[in-house]
Amino acid sequence: MNPADSSHGKRTKRTSALSAFTVIELIVAVGVIAILASLLLPAVCPTQAAARSAKCKANLHQLGLALRMYVDDFAIYPLLSSPIDPTRSTGPWKEWPHDLAPYVQVALDQALSDRSFRCTERQRAQPGRRSLTNTKSGPAYNDYGYNGAGCKADADPDGLRLGNPTWMDPAWSRLVSNGRLRLIETRESKVKQPDDMIAITCSDLPDQRSVGPAFDAVEYWPTRSHKGGANVLFCDAHVDYGNQGRWIEKSQRARRRWNNDHEPHGGALR
Repeated sequence: MNPADSSHGKRTKRTSALSAFTVIELIVAVGVIAILASLLLPAVCPTQAAARSAKCKANLHQLGLALRMYVDDFAIYPLLSSPIDPTRSTGPWKEWPHDLAPYVQVALDQALSDRSFRCTERQRAQPGRRSLTNTKSGPAYNDYGYNGAGCKADADPDGLRLGNPTWMDPAWSRLVSNGRLRLIETRESKVKQPDDMIAITCSDLPDQRSVGPAFDAVEYWPTRSHKGGANVLFCDAHVDYGNQGRWIEKSQRARRRWNNDHEPHGGALR
């Protein structure tokens, strides 16, 4: 046998033995990777939540620009809900997303289901929720709630809100005149301080159209899905974040934000 070949064979066997993992070494390596992953995961989760919140804010900002363009065109704010034909108080109805849809390049028949009108955090938290139909008839309502009540819905005949609340009975005399539904529109000039009046916010109801502290049920308040708080769009199109208590606390500042006259009327703020 050639001594050189023998020497080469021994080096090959030695190299193979050194490069191979034992079972124990493999287990140790997997354990180290698992520990590193467990240490990194808590850092990744807040980053993902922040990304979803940023996307939600971007959605709201786009809706804010759409709202401003609508107001510039018509000098009024969109109604919360209204009949397509004003002479038929029983409907069919259109909602405020239908008014804003053309300004965000969304087809009217997609307005109530398009992602532009959905909070990203709620989509993640409730993946199995109804998104196309509700317990009534027709498509589901948007995930963003509209300020349809102010902090006290009936503080004056025309309300403190941005649009008429659809839960009012159309048979009420102040809403029906000569067989026609009297739509309670909020003119641009009526909103005294647009940069401090809430227009749209994340809500906790999948079939939600109106949101605000005038409602007794907490489900109608701004959500807590974004790390205990909600993103809120104001009438001047800027977006702000705050915990739920900030938006519904019993303070004059909180109450003013919900009312078009920017006065702290009493209401159902917890």
